[in-house]
Amino acid sequence: MASPTVVESILLSTSCSHARPFAKRLVVYQAIFHLAFVVILGAVCEPRSGRCMAGNLWNPDFWGEASCRPEYCEAGPNCNLDAFIKAPVDATSNVFFVIVGWTFIIIGHEDFVYFRGAWVATKPTMHTDVEKGLAVVSESVALTLGADYSPNSPPNLLASGHLVCFISHIVGGLILVYAGVASFLYHGGMTPLGLTLDMYSVYSLVTMIIPYLLLRVLSPIMPEHFRVPLVTYGTLLGMIFSIHWPIYEKEMGIRQEATTTVPLGAAAHFFLLVVHSVVWRRRFRIRALRDYLLLVASVLCMGIAYLFQDDLKYCVGPNSLFQGHAIWHAGMALGIGFFYLFLRQEREIAGFRSNSFGWRERGSSTKKGGLELMTRDSSASV
Repeated sequence: MASPTVVESILLSTSCSHARPFAKRLVVYQAIFHLAFVVILGAVCEPRSGRCMAGNLWNPDFWGEASCRPEYCEAGPNCNLDAFIKAPVDATSNVFFVIVGWTFIIIGHEDFVYFRGAWVATKPTMHTDVEKGLAVVSESVALTLGADYSPNSPPNLLASGHLVCFISHIVGGLILVYAGVASFLYHGGMTPLGLTLDMYSVYSLVTMIIPYLLLRVLSPIMPEHFRVPLVTYGTLLGMIFSIHWPIYEKEMGIRQEATTTVPLGAAAHFFLLVVHSVVWRRRFRIRALRDYLLLVASVLCMGIAYLFQDDLKYCVGPNSLFQGHAIWHAGMALGIGFFYLFLRQEREIAGFRSNSFGWRERGSSTKKGGLELMTRDSSASV
């Protein structure tokens, strides 16, 4: 059988094909709504129009004194401090963080419902064989795409089935939504409090992804029943640790700039991903071409974002629709989105194992849509 083409690999993939139709439509609808909202808001509140004046909306007693910043093209030294949105292009470009965040949450919910349903559907049932007087474990449910996984060995650790449900998706999604809102508040008002909120989101993203990848590298040597909760809760602890940064800055008077934090975080992510791929490559299924396309897309988006990180280098003019910092926002958001989809594709190799029911799985692997599936024996005895 010929290998699937790139298009076939994408279409036949289970990466999102298990999502229910309304969820797919919801992803599209929320993206259209947010894009339409920010385009209208940016057009109506364009500073030169004289509409949407700030008034008391950026109260300096609460937000701090607004100021134009020389490191930005759009909100440079001559920005309009009386406008409600000082830098409309930079501010509204954060909509991509919001769109990607909601996509995380929606896809995470579909992952949890689908794979959890498959685990429940294929859970062994015990009955008594009257003639032999034996307790027999049987499985009469037909194979589904998620049937070769168990709650302690999910398709990937982003789709864990523990009490925390799809908390990794929820936390990651909400952080991205928060990052979009916080950055909008900063570039819209150019206030000290807005800058602080913006930096919180940077720390939160870095301290969520690094612990996840670090624990993922170590996960194959962890006890199977502790693997998922350790990665999940360890990631949450990393999130909690992010609260330490602003406190540390305030007490020590040392400020960690985003231009330092983001590159260091990205370098750590890449290093941990390479280590994980090299060290544990034999324990995981061969990736389809689709998976590497997601990684290439992630690197491409982030690379373009870094190219335009120096806002003044590509400055056309403060009133231009082309703003390098806006490309930075969009590229980073889309890069994180593709990176997340890449992580979702990882699946552990299925094989012989004993589980809490005391029965053994035995079967042969088959291929469907570029993914390796496991067919199980119909019965086993205990």
